[in-house]
Parts: sequence; C-alpha cells; structure tokens
Amino acid sequence: MCRYDDDPETIANFSGRAIPDTELKVIGPDGEEMPRNEPGEIVTRGYHIMVGYFGDPEETAETIDADGWLHTGDIGIMDERGYIRVTDRLKDMYIVGGFNAYPAEIENLLLGNDKLSQVAVVGVPDERMGEVGMAFVVPRPGTTVDADEVVAWAREHMANYKVPRYVEVCDVLPVNANGKVVKYEGKRSGLPLAPIADKVAASVGYVRSQLGDERWFADMHPEIAPDEEIENPYRYTEGDARVTAAGDD
Repeated sequence: MCRYDDDPETIANFSGRAIPDTELKVIGPDGEEMPRNEPGEIVTRGYHIMVGYFGDPEETAETIDADGWLHTGDIGIMDERGYIRVTDRLKDMYIVGGFNAYPAEIENLLLGNDKLSQVAVVGVPDERMGEVGMAFVVPRPGTTVDADEVVAWAREHMANYKVPRYVEVCDVLPVNANGKVVKYEGKRSGLPLAPIADKVAASVGYVRSQLGDERWFADMHPEIAPDEEIENPYRYTEGDARVTAAGDD
C-alpha cells in the first residue's frame, strides 16, 4: 500500500509497496522474478494471505504454491523502489507469436487516437500466430472511423505484435452492473462482445425500471411459479434480533 508521505504522483499511479513483514514480487511464466519495470504476475507471501479455499484443496493449490506465494492473477510492474502498478489481469492476456499481449495496455494506447471514446481488446485464435488482437471501438460523438484507419494508426503508435489484426466499429460496448465492459462469457470462449453490444440497454437496472420488480424477478427466475410464496431469509420478523436487509420493515 502507499504511505501517507508518498508524493501525489506515486499515490495516483501505484498501488503501493509491501507492508511490513510481508513479501511482494513480480514473476514471469517460469516463476522467476522479473527485472524491475518489466510486466509479470504479482505474487505475495506473508501473514496477510488466506490459508486456502474452504473445502477446495485443488483451487487452493492452484492459487498458493508450495513456497507459500499467493498468485493474484494480476499483471503489473514493480519499480526500483518496490512500488507496484497493476496493469492487467493474467486471464485477459493473449500470446501473439510468442509475445505476451496485455489488452489494458493496448486499449490505453488506442485511446490515444482522438477519434475513439471507448476501446475493448480481446485475443482471438489465429492459425499462424496462435492468437491475435481484435479491437472493438466506439467513435467519439461527431466523428467517424473505419477499421483500416484504426489499424493504420495503431501501426504508427505501437509494436507490431500489439496492433489489432481485426477491428470492429460499434455504437456502444456492453457493460455489466459495475460499468465494466463485458468481453467474454467465459475464459477464451471465443465469443466476441460485438454481437451483444446492442443489448447493453438490457442491464438489470434498466429492465427493472421498465418492468417493475415483480416482472423482473419472474423473468429472471422462470422456474418459480408466479403465485408461489417464497420465504425471504433477510426479512425481519417479530422476535428476530438480527439486523437484516429488510429490517426497516
């Protein structure tokens, strides 16, 4: 974590450094520590990490290695001072001809194009390279852009392996309830986000505001009969001392 006396630039750009009596480092695919300012997976060890996942030794073994290092699944860099900057998620990374490509980095580079307001990059299969990048872009209001134009711009502003091989121009990108772009239904599912872009308006909040809670619940839970009474475990009942979600009743 950052310290109270860190300068504003450090606080704005870094997650911080290891707290006392804990360890933090950035490693490569081979498990060896990466040179400073080189990206890799962030791992940590110390009294602050969990013992494991309850009743799931396999998942625990995948997350905490034999030496006690917890693998966060976050990609980041560590500077010369030991400060960490989180840059991406390991599961989002794809490999282009042996080079690791990090979508968040490529998205930030593409947003340097003044004509683009939103960008989402995913890896898609490629026979020759293994995987290549596909970018879904939303133009800024009042501007137009085509796929070839985006690729040409990218070739001038980033390394060749980072340049998306495919670009799809969208009116909007689908997001979840937290406003985060939904890229895949599942890891490496191969289902790009564009086909569901036009469904972004069907977020839970919008549907509920249009249909009302009862209709929304019925649509979300068709297995429950409309006239079936459902016990709400969070509802306060007389004599119940719990503080519950429905306690204001």
